[in-house]
Amino acid sequence: MNKNIEKITVIIFYTILTLLSVLNLLKSEVSFSDNENRVLTKFGDIKINDIFDGEIDEKVEKYLSDQFIFRDSFVSLNTWTKLRIGYFEINDVYFGEDGYLFNKYDYSYNKYLNKNIEYVNDFVKDKNVYFTLVPSSGGIVDKLPKYAYSFDEEIIIDYIYSKLNTNNVNLYNKLENQENIYYKLDHHWNHLGSYIGYKTIIKEMLNEEVDNFQYELVSNDFKGTTYSKSGAFWLQGEDLYKIKLNNGLRSLLIDDKESNSIYFDERLDTKDKYSYYLDGNHALVQIESDINNGKHLLLIKDSYAHILMPYLMSNYETITMVDLRYYNQNIHELKNKNTDILFVYSLEGFVNDTSLYKLK
Repeated sequence: MNKNIEKITVIIFYTILTLLSVLNLLKSEVSFSDNENRVLTKFGDIKINDIFDGEIDEKVEKYLSDQFIFRDSFVSLNTWTKLRIGYFEINDVYFGEDGYLFNKYDYSYNKYLNKNIEYVNDFVKDKNVYFTLVPSSGGIVDKLPKYAYSFDEEIIIDYIYSKLNTNNVNLYNKLENQENIYYKLDHHWNHLGSYIGYKTIIKEMLNEEVDNFQYELVSNDFKGTTYSKSGAFWLQGEDLYKIKLNNGLRSLLIDDKESNSIYFDERLDTKDKYSYYLDGNHALVQIESDINNGKHLLLIKDSYAHILMPYLMSNYETITMVDLRYYNQNIHELKNKNTDILFVYSLEGFVNDTSLYKLK
């Protein structure tokens, strides 16, 4: 009886293996994984030189892994199984309470940090400059798993501010103990968290109180980069909101290309829905609003600043937004044309940025 069961088991196993192999041969290649938000290896990526370079085995293995049929289902099954047996960290993502996913950040290796501080200080020598760091969701939201390894981000932020020769806008205490201010499936702060940041920034920079804003739900299926890393592809998306402008848009240039809106509806049909705000990352964005108050802002930033723009347009006639990762012109020319200068970076982004040398 046992031998018959063994035979049946072997037959079933090889039948499934053969079927999967045949289906793999018949299926079309997939060039991009929406869930993982990355380009997949295709057969054409394997070159004859890989044989002589000793990389052929690695390339073939990666190709077979990336193009395996039902890949997303197997990735999800692998993640689900690990969670069931006690894992709370997968692919540098912590699985927290109430559906929160947190990126695991290690600030002990900060090769670029002190140099980045020097670059900023060199840039601000002759200007009145404001600087703000946005802590990560894991540094603020008290929903990390019990044994998660995390740094006290307040201590790191205080250290950076103590070394900078800027007017520092400290958001940590403003964000602490607030609810629903970060996305659960992405590393960015959301429309509520960024509003708190905006109020604090404007109070510090302009000594002004700010208006209230109205919000419009534009998607309930936002799945961010943390979701893509996690492999938990069964999770439902979350809400993404349009921040209704309190004043009109006069003109918008994104890398010299004109647009009539800071919102890009076509991005809502893609995986990268956060790029609904200002079409994602670009070297140079120039915004002119219709408030005519003669105030001009140079904003040097990473992607955390994108969701701030609908708010800041209520206080500045023009905003020039620069992402040093892509901007290769002389930023000092922009520096001399604007009345106010503001840095907005995520903590992890500033610690690990490799492009701030362009401030020199």
